[in-house]
Amino acid sequence: MRCITISNNYFPRWMTLALLLLCLLALGCHAEKPIRAKPGGRQPSSSTPPTPVEMPQPPPPPPPPPPPVKDGSPYPPPPVIDGNPMPPPGTASADGGETIPAFPWPPPAASATEELPRTMFEQRAPLRTLGNLNDALVSAMQTTGYYEKSYYAVPRGFALATRLEQIAEDGSSKIAPDRWSAGPPRVEHFSEYLRALLTANPGYYRVVVFVVTDRPFAETGAPVSESEAEKWLTSGANKLPAAIANSAFGQNTVCTALIYEFERSAGSAPVLLEPSRLDAHTHLVKSGLWGALGGSQ
Repeated sequence: MRCITISNNYFPRWMTLALLLLCLLALGCHAEKPIRAKPGGRQPSSSTPPTPVEMPQPPPPPPPPPPPVKDGSPYPPPPVIDGNPMPPPGTASADGGETIPAFPWPPPAASATEELPRTMFEQRAPLRTLGNLNDALVSAMQTTGYYEKSYYAVPRGFALATRLEQIAEDGSSKIAPDRWSAGPPRVEHFSEYLRALLTANPGYYRVVVFVVTDRPFAETGAPVSESEAEKWLTSGANKLPAAIANSAFGQNTVCTALIYEFERSAGSAPVLLEPSRLDAHTHLVKSGLWGALGGSQ
């Protein structure tokens, strides 16, 4: 067989390039032709699934408001000191569970009151906690013979009560054992006893309550009886719980001395003196507590 050879003279080079260009254009148009969905038909599926859209969650409901505090209740909202809420009265704990009773709040009407100056306590050591102030009070009480005491909780602080003592007319403490006798004044001779019965020689008794708190308060109008004041010694706690002692002594914290003075006459029940025969400062000076705390006469 005879081979036929086509020479380049029959197909010029420009014609060859033109044919190749037409082929490329035809292939490109075929690839770019879009796929249209038929009316009412389904859209062509895509290989990539759609990204889900997260719906915003509704905000949580606000917490319920705290219950209102009734007038005269010893359970106010607990304060927050250094980020830790101080337990309310009756629930303050020390050493993992010890409780402390609550003092009547607002306090019963006293015979006399005095706010002790802050500078008097800071003469010896700075007051950083309520326990520092309690240490100063206890030291002064022991110096003046008040070895028995009782603690109570008050809003944002504590109350420290002394034992019921018998005092002289000028406010000074009687000499033991008459000082701690709840009966009428002692006499040495029978003639003095008869004179006491005939003249109804009065006997005076006193209880001192130190209230430490940064919350203002007003005394109630309900008077306290001598028997109730006498029970303050046995109804309270024997020490200050750590939950209260470790609380910070703030700029608004004050120590107020409440003096409850009673007069007892022969054949009659003791009565609370409102007001007292003496002012609170005289009571503190005559008892020796003012000088023991570092106060000047």
